[in-house]
Amino acid sequence: MSWPTRTPSSENKQLFLEGKKRCSICKEIKLLEHFGNRKLSPDGKQYVCGSCNNKASYNHLLNWKHGISREILDTKIKEQDNRCLICNSLFGFLKDDKPHVDHDHKNNKFRGIICGRCNKALGNIKDNAETAYQMAIYLGWTNESR
Repeated sequence: MSWPTRTPSSENKQLFLEGKKRCSICKEIKLLEHFGNRKLSPDGKQYVCGSCNNKASYNHLLNWKHGISREILDTKIKEQDNRCLICNSLFGFLKDDKPHVDHDHKNNKFRGIICGRCNKALGNIKDNAETAYQMAIYLGWTNESR
């Protein structure tokens, strides 16, 4: 392995020769395969490991798109007893059971934390309260006729 053109620190050079690198966020030393490629960095790798990069990207998305921090998200989930605000089911690890940030698509304002199934249902009816009401009437009517 040859070192790229810029001058690295002695620790970074030694780590690179061993096929490793230190993440600038978590400070852990990890194999180079845990870092994405970046042409402009001295070693051709990103400064942040993949898991820290994913966390940072998610936190940035929460703040940019919904105006909330990860701490607010975690607090809301605890306030809701780890349950969906609509169907009251417990959040889990499967895609439909994971907590989803619900927001008004017209103004991106945060509304609450719901499960994936309820998030899909709201998306399918385009957040239309009248449609949701008509669906509830329909379900009541069909359940009564059984």
